[in-house]
Amino acid sequence: MILLELPGSIDWMSLITMGSAQYVHANSSIPFEEQMKHGDKMTLAGSLFCGITIHTFEVYKHEGYLMSPTILSINEDSIRDGVYEYIVKDPDHTTTAPIPDEKPENGFMIYGSINKDNMFIEAWFNGTMISKLMVLSQDNGPAIIKPEDIDMTKITDSEIINAINTVSAGAMNTITQRTLSMLSGYKKGQEAAKRDPEEFIDGDE
Repeated sequence: MILLELPGSIDWMSLITMGSAQYVHANSSIPFEEQMKHGDKMTLAGSLFCGITIHTFEVYKHEGYLMSPTILSINEDSIRDGVYEYIVKDPDHTTTAPIPDEKPENGFMIYGSINKDNMFIEAWFNGTMISKLMVLSQDNGPAIIKPEDIDMTKITDSEIINAINTVSAGAMNTITQRTLSMLSGYKKGQEAAKRDPEEFIDGDE
């Protein structure tokens, strides 16, 4: 089955990762520690997919690149299960649905795995894989990203090098913003814990 993102709706990667996290949090049979690990891994994968896609599009849209709706593939022959996003010049994938897992020769394909045991974000540019970021849980601590090494010494095409740098910057921006948001939430929680409980009894939030 192949599903196309509806206009105005949330992208498929966010729906799947957030929905999975919500389900696990609502399942009381799963230990709390596992709920937290799973939720952190899912939200990291969803944030990374969206962050890379949005940053890449913002960099390249001035050159005439267009961004497709996200595409979800499940149980299709010869097509990996997962979410696909295309950023290309031609054809216009905002009106012509691309074939999932087909690597374009004139732009980007961003792929997000939806296998909870093997989650990663993969980026291709002009038929060349330029990034693969594994999303891993830790027993103690938040989920982490492990990049798959790419031998840059074999890449001499300046367009591909620029694409690699763009995707890398998108990933780093995402991680930075996510970390700052988490720290901000932690700080607000600390401040709320220090407040006099009578403030809440009086209805002052």
